Amino acid sequence: MKFYNITFVTLLFLLLNANIFALSQNVCESCGSLGQVCGSDVTCGDNLVCAKNGTALAESQTAYTCQKPVGNDGSCFSDDNCKVGLICQNGKCANLRFAQLGDKCKSNEECSGDESYCHNGVCDRARNVLNCKYDYDCDYGSLCESGSCRKVGLFNENCDSSSSSPTCVFGLICVQDKCRNAFTQDKDQSCSDDTYCKSGLYCDGGQCKTYTQPSAGNCTKDSNCDKYHVCSCEDGLCYQSAPLPTQTSEFTQKYMKCAVDNKCHSYVRNMMSSGSCLSKNCNSLLCDYKMATIYDGAQKCGNSIEREDICSPNSSPKLTFSILSFILLIVYILI
Repeated sequence: MKFYNITFVTLLFLLLNANIFALSQNVCESCGSLGQVCGSDVTCGDNLVCAKNGTALAESQTAYTCQKPVGNDGSCFSDDNCKVGLICQNGKCANLRFAQLGDKCKSNEECSGDESYCHNGVCDRARNVLNCKYDYDCDYGSLCESGSCRKVGLFNENCDSSSSSPTCVFGLICVQDKCRNAFTQDKDQSCSDDTYCKSGLYCDGGQCKTYTQPSAGNCTKDSNCDKYHVCSCEDGLCYQSAPLPTQTSEFTQKYMKCAVDNKCHSYVRNMMSSGSCLSKNCNSLLCDYKMATIYDGAQKCGNSIEREDICSPNSSPKLTFSILSFILLIVYILI
């Protein structure tokens, strides 16, 4: 799968924060209650998800409403219906499609790749299948591009800094044609996004610069605030809407290093399953990250339950397929 004009690290930021900070358009967010129609202006409150009824048979049938998430083996229309770490498979919520190639498995359904199967207790590529549809159809260290698996660089291996496609594995960035850890660029050094820059710095105009948090000021639109804040329609003040550079670097760098150390693939079908590589090896680090970047002043419904979902010992953070689809749509538009 090709990604243009966006790094894996940028994609990770979108993935990690898709459920935390709402995309604000100067519209007051309303926290929906059970049964209320939800969508662009209404986000469901604690313990609720925005989804179609689990018995719906078609996209056109029934509206999206705030519902209680469905547990294992419960009826579902899509992944949106299911609890943390479950996906909708054949109309039922289940903990499946979480294992990448080389991971242990008990059945074919646990393997993430469309062209993989469980062979001798390990997810393997189906025989005589050389093509791919998605990155998770390829072995670790390769990505799917134009239907074929293309090798990318591991730590300290060569990469192409001028390429618009990622040339390093998930968790690494390409700096001067070498795959390096994120958050390593000093002030005034080159960057593509904030994750290139060391703690306390952010990327502005292709260079790492010192970030100073502005004082809360009056505003009438989002552009009156910096890129980490939005304008509130309630009191005309700027409020934080995304993690600050000072909040993200320490925990995100540890999370990315964990992914590299454990050879976790960039994306599997059910990445937030408790059985996925990232959840098994790095979930506590993601919890630390979320505790640092979710705060009581955030203009977002359901912050408290998100803390509980992510940091509960019995669950992993939820990332619905609809959010992934939205992110990939944005990437497609940028091509």
